[in-house]
Amino acid sequence: MALEKQGRRRDLIEVIADESVDLLTVASAADVVAAEARFNLWVGQVAKGTRDVLALVDPYDDAESDCRRAIAAFRSDRNQTALRAALLVFCERTLQLMR
Repeated sequence: MALEKQGRRRDLIEVIADESVDLLTVASAADVVAAEARFNLWVGQVAKGTRDVLALVDPYDDAESDCRRAIAAFRSDRNQTALRAALLVFCERTLQLMR
């Protein structure tokens, strides 16, 4: 999971650095980085015990996989609207896990 996360971060940084994407797409990619940071802090500070953390692993991994697929699709079709929508879903799903 840690290697996948590093790969996704690298993918997001590439999207942010891509001069052909618009500001909304850059902001959406930055929101994912921020959502992941908030989630990691929350897990470290709020989640109570191993059972709580383990219950989060599968839903978070699913959200992360969907995010990676969206970035991969963007690389081939360059559809910024679809990418932004998928990145927003990642942020929303991450927020849901913290409730």
